[in-house]
Amino acid sequence: MSASAIRILLVEDDHDDYEHTRDVIAEIKSPRDLKLEWIPRYEDALMAIAHGQYDVCLLDYFLGERHGLSFIHDAIVAGATVPIIFLTGRGDRSTEQSALAAGASDYLIKTEIRASTLERAIRHSIERGKTLAELRESERRFRAVFDHSLDAMLITNTHTQFVDGNAASLKLLGVTREQLLNLKQTDIAANPNIAANHWAALMATGSAVGELVLKRSDDGVRITELRSVANIIPDHHLTVLRDITVARTAELDRIRLMTIVDAADDAIDGTTLEGIINFWSKGAERLYGYSADEVIGRSKAMLMPPERAAELADAHRQLQRGESIRDWESLRRRKDGSVFEASIAMSPIREHDEVVGISVVTRDISAKKRLENHLAISDRMASVGTLAAGVAHEINNPLAAVVANVDLAMEQVEQMVVGAAVSAPDIAELRELLDETRAASMRIRNIVRDLKLLSRPDEDRRGAVDVRKVLDSSARMAWNEIRHRAELIREFGETPLVFGNDSRLGQVFLNLIVNAAHAIDEGNAAGNSITLSTSTDANGRAVVEVRDTGQTVQSPAFAGDRDGSTPVAS
Repeated sequence: MSASAIRILLVEDDHDDYEHTRDVIAEIKSPRDLKLEWIPRYEDALMAIAHGQYDVCLLDYFLGERHGLSFIHDAIVAGATVPIIFLTGRGDRSTEQSALAAGASDYLIKTEIRASTLERAIRHSIERGKTLAELRESERRFRAVFDHSLDAMLITNTHTQFVDGNAASLKLLGVTREQLLNLKQTDIAANPNIAANHWAALMATGSAVGELVLKRSDDGVRITELRSVANIIPDHHLTVLRDITVARTAELDRIRLMTIVDAADDAIDGTTLEGIINFWSKGAERLYGYSADEVIGRSKAMLMPPERAAELADAHRQLQRGESIRDWESLRRRKDGSVFEASIAMSPIREHDEVVGISVVTRDISAKKRLENHLAISDRMASVGTLAAGVAHEINNPLAAVVANVDLAMEQVEQMVVGAAVSAPDIAELRELLDETRAASMRIRNIVRDLKLLSRPDEDRRGAVDVRKVLDSSARMAWNEIRHRAELIREFGETPLVFGNDSRLGQVFLNLIVNAAHAIDEGNAAGNSITLSTSTDANGRAVVEVRDTGQTVQSPAFAGDRDGSTPVAS
């Protein structure tokens, strides 16, 4: 038997009919071999057709106490897909209709069977069986897609009544299958008129696309993308709904956010990790003077004065580690070349926990810094006024000594002139008086120098500063506030020079010392102390501490870096 032989199963309980059928099949002229297998018993035949590899089945109407119609039913239930040709001994229209309705592919009367008629019936049944198998496979695939699709799929009849829906559609609508089958397409739409328009377009053109807002059973709404195809099978139409609520809400949020961003006075921009600008707000256009077309795709360094370019690389390294930067004060450059003081906030942009970009908010604080400078000068002047009485006292004491000593020296000079005799002790005494005068004068000079340091207007001058000298000068300025309250202890260890402004540092130190003094009541100077100490920490930074024994515990400290960063107080 060739590999392409046609296997025929004959289910027939009469041996004579078997032999007749065998002889007819032997007469058939076919390019393929015909292999006939005869099974007379109902149960054996049913098992064979369910599990055997047959191309066609010839089935007798009468099978003992049972008949062929029952066999067709049981075979289909058992999963058989073999085409069945029904054989009967008499022509009966109702029997033919019953056989075909039960699932038979053809109907033949035994007395009329000839080789040609049987060959045609076998050939047509096999062809029809292949077609049906392809349809069943197509339906199986459609059903697999239908049942497991993440999109909602709904099937409606010509009256817009739902006749089927997949699990995704039930979840989207928030209904059970029974509830769905009692609904029409307009019942699920928040706006029934829009649903009706979609249906009219579907009926007119065979397809429809658009958006449909669904009304859920829990009174919620979902925004969906709709696609419909008419007549996937006669009078049945498929609608596919994709939930785009999150995407549409995100788009609306993005539009709202862009409206807010564009209305902000601050400049907001985005860059890649390499510092290439990829977003530019309206506020950035206003602040810098560049349009988006002029900066997108270019390096952020174009917005910085050349001397500040290195700062950008340091900041980006910190952001790549996932750290944010807040209140960073730096300089930025506009399109016209002017430079302004800026307060900058930088945040990493993450996708799937990975830093992929940088968001930057820049604010022009030039006016604010000018105001702060004026206020700082005013504060220093106020401090000078607070200490004016003490300063006057400090000046008056040495000045009185100067005056007294000078007067005494003049008397001695007069006596030397009148007596015309100058003894050695007199000369020594005169020298001592003059030395005291010089020392008092130096003290006056130091006090005046400290006042000049405090009120110096050159705010922006920076350079190498010895914090010990500035701290000692501030202590002398505050001495009148200290001397009736506490003993002043200096513990000055070695410190590196720091990059900063000595006037500003002096103001900071003076405020700390005066605060420490005011934490101690007057009258018990011997029992209290204010300790000023300097040292170098493990990172090579200069550390300044002001400690007091007052009722309110205060532990201010100052640290300055050698690398030129702005000193900070803590």
